[in-house]
Amino acid sequence: MPKFTKRWSEISLNNKRVQCLPTARFYEGGMRRQSLNTDQKTTGPVEEYTNAYFECTIPHHAGVDRAELRAFIGGVFVCRTDTGVAWMIEDAFTADVGELSDGSFTLRVEGPEAVEL
Repeated sequence: MPKFTKRWSEISLNNKRVQCLPTARFYEGGMRRQSLNTDQKTTGPVEEYTNAYFECTIPHHAGVDRAELRAFIGGVFVCRTDTGVAWMIEDAFTADVGELSDGSFTLRVEGPEAVEL
């Protein structure tokens, strides 16, 4: 029986593991194609490069340094699923560290196209 990805098991920034809640959003990035609509017809495809991103919720506790997460830039980001599949974003950076609310906050990391490991 095939295994389906249900949750994220771990993430790391420059080999430092960070605990995140098992639900997250991930986009590999790369070339995106879409049609070009004009007033006379639809043509395409038009190609556009998009960044990879990973957005998750981090539970806040004494070992979590929000300033360190915010300062992450130009590093290696790795995310791994519960099925063992992992992706790496080189030259990644923290795009946003969300507000701390109810004991957790969101973290968004972006960078060039992700590579499956």
